[in-house]
Amino acid sequence: MKTLINIPVHQLNDIQFPASERSITFGDHAPSHRIDFYALVWFGETAGEHFIDFESFPILKDTVYLLGKHRYTAFPPKNGRWPG
Repeated sequence: MKTLINIPVHQLNDIQFPASERSITFGDHAPSHRIDFYALVWFGETAGEHFIDFESFPILKDTVYLLGKHRYTAFPPKNGRWPG
């Protein structure tokens, strides 16, 4: 596994939330980050690419990704330039 420096870690506290048809973001969101929880990500429209552990995957309408704990995930900025 690659050693990563200065990548934000997103945490999901013990909260309940309903399923939603709109985008949900918990707290501040960095375009690239690690998660400390399991995630089910469902894309409602086709829109570019999503990186999971540095591998590119297409964002396609009605595509579902299952992410394990401690996965690195990133959404490239719309302007094509990564921060930093």
